[in-house]
Amino acid sequence: MNSFVKNIFNSINDDKIINKSFEDLKITGTNPWTLSIELNWKDIGRIRITPFDLSDFWALKDWWNESLSNNSKNFFPLLPDNKTLERAIANHFKNHQNHRDIAFNIWLLKEGEINIDFDNEIIAHFFLEYFDTHPDIALGIADKYQAKGLGKLILLLIIYLTKFMDKKKIYLSVDKDNLIGFELYKKIGFKKIGEREITIPITEYKNIVYDMEKDLEDAVF
Repeated sequence: MNSFVKNIFNSINDDKIINKSFEDLKITGTNPWTLSIELNWKDIGRIRITPFDLSDFWALKDWWNESLSNNSKNFFPLLPDNKTLERAIANHFKNHQNHRDIAFNIWLLKEGEINIDFDNEIIAHFFLEYFDTHPDIALGIADKYQAKGLGKLILLLIIYLTKFMDKKKIYLSVDKDNLIGFELYKKIGFKKIGEREITIPITEYKNIVYDMEKDLEDAVF
């Protein structure tokens, strides 16, 4: 087990917030862009976390179109309407491929009769953008799999990866109406540092978001 995998394994396995939610943790990789995590997650089943690959394109599109309510999409405004959806996903992958961002999918692993990989589905997507200058988290979980602790796992993982890359702070923005998310972020150690109005022209969505940050000096790694 290399040092990168060992650090991530120990950080997840020993974390008191999530260590009762999973079993059979397996990790491979040498850096954030080759990282793969597999584990049994309570109330969900076997899941795998992998970096965003071009072959994930259509599964991610299906996740956005079929797994998220309009409300969830407003809380996670990564992708626009169907007219420009494919271009937005391609650009998102390009940023990941160029190591400008770090993007991951969480897959629910199924045992299909015809093709296992075909039957698997994305149940969450998250990423760290501007990791070189202003590491900023965004995450979205399919409505069906919310309130099952995946948000905690995602946040802790991305915090550990950011800490691993010697960053001092990590940031995120949360819609003021996303009270569950806001309380989770505070529990993880994020602090509100301001608020601003955002507008999503395509959906005509307008609301206030809270900007939050976490000092990584106290993150155990």
